[in-house]
Amino acid sequence: MTCIFCKIIQGEVPASKVYEDDDLIAFMDLFPIHEGHVLVARLERSVWKSGLHCGGTNILQSNGKAAGQDVPHVHFHIVPRPPDDGFRFKYTALKPSRAELDQTAQTIRQSLENQLMII
Repeated sequence: MTCIFCKIIQGEVPASKVYEDDDLIAFMDLFPIHEGHVLVARLERSVWKSGLHCGGTNILQSNGKAAGQDVPHVHFHIVPRPPDDGFRFKYTALKPSRAELDQTAQTIRQSLENQLMII
């Protein structure tokens, strides 16, 4: 495997590890949004209590290139958020009708039922 996360796990590239056990590894993001931006783990509460300038956190997880996922492994970003840091998620909210919401819900329910039948 040649992805950056695999190389970190295998010790082939350096990482600023925060935590590691047999099932989990957590390390600092190389391109953080704010100081304390950690990738993966049971660390969110620790970020709050660390003394970093943290008035809140965002926990982000993306799947697929269209969602901005660069490394093809499930991982979470814990991003400390100082008050009034100026960072905002910018998007234009959709305004679906109730009928459209109901149809979308039905489509997802059907997909879920199909998956449960396979298991």
